[in-house]
Amino acid sequence: MRARPMLLLGMSLLWAAAAGAETLAQVRQEALEANPALAAARASVRAAESLAAQRGWWPEPRLQLAFLNLPVSDPRFDRTPMSGKQLMLMQEVPFWSTHLAGAAAQEGTAAVQARMAEQEWEVRRQVTAQYFLIRFLDRSEEILGRELGLMRRLAQTARTQYERGSGLEQDALRAQVESSLLENQVLEIQQQRLSAQADMAALLGREAGAEIRPEESADGLKKRRLDEKDLTAGALENNPRSRSLAARERQARWQRRLADEAWIPELQVAGSYTWRDRVPGDPLQGEDFFGAAVGIKLPLWFFSQEIPASREAAARAEQARSETRGWELQLTARIQDSLQKLARLEKSEALFREKIVPQTRAAVDSSLTAFQTGRTDFLNVINNETSLIRFEIAYEEILKDYETEVARLEELTGREIPTAPEEAGP
Repeated sequence: MRARPMLLLGMSLLWAAAAGAETLAQVRQEALEANPALAAARASVRAAESLAAQRGWWPEPRLQLAFLNLPVSDPRFDRTPMSGKQLMLMQEVPFWSTHLAGAAAQEGTAAVQARMAEQEWEVRRQVTAQYFLIRFLDRSEEILGRELGLMRRLAQTARTQYERGSGLEQDALRAQVESSLLENQVLEIQQQRLSAQADMAALLGREAGAEIRPEESADGLKKRRLDEKDLTAGALENNPRSRSLAARERQARWQRRLADEAWIPELQVAGSYTWRDRVPGDPLQGEDFFGAAVGIKLPLWFFSQEIPASREAAARAEQARSETRGWELQLTARIQDSLQKLARLEKSEALFREKIVPQTRAAVDSSLTAFQTGRTDFLNVINNETSLIRFEIAYEEILKDYETEVARLEELTGREIPTAPEEAGP
């Protein structure tokens, strides 16, 4: 039973070597192409573009065929000069409404496109978070597997010393308990990895059981170029939600203008042609007729329709302005919060890498030597070993949290954040 976690660890490492690792860029690109939510967002963009194409045009003309003035007793066209077959073409000619409606529809399309871009950045952030979570779990399993082997050797040493009479039974029992606890941690991490792998597969549009194998983690932290002033200024322009809200605000202004000018009458023109039969007594001897008509819509219900519609449009425009301003304030605060977290993580990473982990590892080595020569007790060795495990996993978690927070900051700013110059490769 105790060999099962180590066996699973070995199998997972062999699988990684056989299957090959996937880079973050690869899984991001796959998600952008196959994520179901993004496919739905692209469909909504196509729908919005098609809707906008329908706006800004005149209404369809109407063609009407009429049979005029047929006698009831004998409905024939050659009974009276007033009878005839009439073809009429009618067209509504709006003054400004089509232009305003078209402009509003174009801004609506821009808002939907920006919303799709926002979803792309959101999926990108989720994929990045899952990618580094899986990497963190892999590294944690590797650390636990390595330390589990050491803990078992310590347990064997404590058992041998006890059997020889130079050790305590409680030391051997404590080592066995710690080994079992490590085995349980490995099992928990393996379960967490299965869950994280399923979440990643859903983001990538893969089957639930598809294997996700990240690249091995690099040594240390890849610091980013974090200029608060530059990032904040660029975010107000590049953030997809900011662009979506700005487009919605412009659309609301066009819609308000459309409502304000709804009282302007729309011109209606019509032309007709009437075919007549030759009838005795007709002074025109069956000559055909043509006609023309012009009309306008009378805004008789101006106070009950146009004025309330204008007030509604004004309120919606004010709502859009307030939402835009509110989001700008939130965006600035979120960027500052993200930068503060990244600064803290950079300092924590340096502390763990330069001091905490090396010093704890040195304490483990020192206590092992002292235990073997009888200069310290077994409990001190166990405490140092468990501390090392905890600190090494905490260091890997810092690396995960840093990359996840960078992805969040990129989502907020709407652009990739480059590596800091001192960290850039050759």
